[in-house]
Amino acid sequence: MKIGYVSERDGGVDYHRLIRPFEHLAAQGHEVTRFNAIPLANVDAVAVDVVVFNRFLAGDEAGQVIPALRARGVKVICDVDDYWVLPSSHILYREHKKVGPNIARSVEQADAVWVTHEALAQRCRPLNPNVSIVPNAIALQDEQWQVTPLPEVRTIGYIAGATHLPDMALTVGAWRGWTGNRLLCGLNDSNRQEFTAMAAMMSDHGKLPFQVGTAMDVWNYGKFYDHISIAVAPLADTAFNRCKSNLKILEAGAKGRPIFVQAMHPYFPFKSDGVIHVTDWKRAIAQAEAMSADEITQRGAALRADIERDWSMDGVNVNRLQLLLGNG
Repeated sequence: MKIGYVSERDGGVDYHRLIRPFEHLAAQGHEVTRFNAIPLANVDAVAVDVVVFNRFLAGDEAGQVIPALRARGVKVICDVDDYWVLPSSHILYREHKKVGPNIARSVEQADAVWVTHEALAQRCRPLNPNVSIVPNAIALQDEQWQVTPLPEVRTIGYIAGATHLPDMALTVGAWRGWTGNRLLCGLNDSNRQEFTAMAAMMSDHGKLPFQVGTAMDVWNYGKFYDHISIAVAPLADTAFNRCKSNLKILEAGAKGRPIFVQAMHPYFPFKSDGVIHVTDWKRAIAQAEAMSADEITQRGAALRADIERDWSMDGVNVNRLQLLLGNG
């Protein structure tokens, strides 16, 4: 089978859902081609048996490419890792209002749809009944996902982009309970305003020890976890967030770090000694403060073992390949 996937750039979503999984299959000897885009004029030159893309097929602005590919006998799979309807509190809400209908159209037109979990599958099935679950996974063999020693200074960190400003708001008033350092990662030129607001929440307006990490590319961002002892993942209770994936748990676990997460889907239920579910962030930060270095290390090692067992690229890609071959 000749496999094609469409990825315009090396972004975070494409890295986890397309680039790294299909690189993995290519390394196993499967014939894989990456397309940056497939405009309608290039459909006849697409010499693969199946095309996979995430959310929206680059080059298909008018919604004509997917039907044209299918008419040529090319199977088309739409991979979806987020709900396409954003809450008004999301910083990309206005921009995404134009994109959301195109994602829904892609879901509807594709031969099959892949999603990260059942909650998102339920959003897709009214548009396309042929939905399969392909969870996120971590390529544990990669350098950036190797376990490293805890930093010398106890540090709690939020490895997240500026779109998580409403989630960070849940933690206001909690950070005084932590006596070590605080690290917020993902700053870039386009999100400075939102990051300033997030930094103010985490540092109590500059009164607490605090650092900001500038965004790194997808091949290196896992190294942010080298600089923290404990990770956090607050999450506001919205329909959009309930359809997100558990990727932050997988990342922290791959690096051998325990993580405090909001007690809601997609983080709950996730049974591991390295995952602490939170309903009150003030109490959670106090619990993190009380952890000894040995407990942090033990919880992190437990989560790493869980990721190795259930969430590695080696394991999850078996399912992905079976679906490509039509046996899943």
